Amino acid sequence: MKLSNELSISTLIEITRKVLHFNIFKAFYLRTVSLMNRLGAYGKRTNKYIDCFRPYVNNAKVIVDIGCGAGTFSKVIADGKRLIIALDIQIKLLRGIEGQNIEKICADAHHLPFREKSIDCALSTSLMEHLEDPERHVKELFTVLKPNGLFKN
Repeated sequence: MKLSNELSISTLIEITRKVLHFNIFKAFYLRTVSLMNRLGAYGKRTNKYIDCFRPYVNNAKVIVDIGCGAGTFSKVIADGKRLIIALDIQIKLLRGIEGQNIEKICADAHHLPFREKSIDCALSTSLMEHLEDPERHVKELFTVLKPNGLFKN
């Protein structure tokens, strides 16, 4: 039995399964993040990341924080000496980011909206596991990074 010219019941069932799977995964992820926040695990991890990459970003003039979420890293490295670009696909998260010399861009990590060789440093912290095509993202990164640019994952 066909529901329309192109959509069969089996196709509809498959689409429904995928949507339910995604929603269940998303709900589990959000609960896990909430628990980790309450336990202070992300704060400790964030401090370790910052200690690790801060020496590398000190000379960068343009830094893009890809998949920035609430902008934790963007806010920490924003010191008025450089341009920080907080980039995320979720506009709601970007709205809460404030800081000196922070520009916010809502975009997909697979299609970075920058000119070739225009970025000094790209941070892509805790992002790869959320991407549909991580390899495509890395290729995009190396397209927009300057020849001696830094990529920190």
